[in-house]
Amino acid sequence: MSIRHRTGQRGFSLFELMAVLVILAIGAAVVAPSSGKMLSKLSFRRDGLEVKKQLRTLKAMAVSKGQSVRVSLEDQTFLIQLGAKDEVRRQLKLDEECSLEMNPNVVKFTPLGTATPAKLVLARGERTRTIQLDALTGLPY
Repeated sequence: MSIRHRTGQRGFSLFELMAVLVILAIGAAVVAPSSGKMLSKLSFRRDGLEVKKQLRTLKAMAVSKGQSVRVSLEDQTFLIQLGAKDEVRRQLKLDEECSLEMNPNVVKFTPLGTATPAKLVLARGERTRTIQLDALTGLPY
């Protein structure tokens, strides 16, 4: 029985491994800026969805409690008044760079599911998103 030794090399050389790492680094450098922009867009979209979710919740509160709900906006915080009770503050979970404006300053949701028509403008840097509150359905769009 004889043992044969292979004369060829096994594995990769250091040069080959370094070449692969350089190619991966170049690919990462090309992809990184575009992925940062994509994350920024997703974050802004999430903020818009958060505002819509809060408005739908306020409409549902008015319908389920059978009382009008008055809402105003102060420093990214909804001030909520249910019927004749005291105001409740509900902080919006928005990015620090976002600003939110509401026109008119006070919106009223009724127990019938209607609402004061309103326009909310969410802004961050150059981006803006307008959210309308439908008077008949009380839903944001």
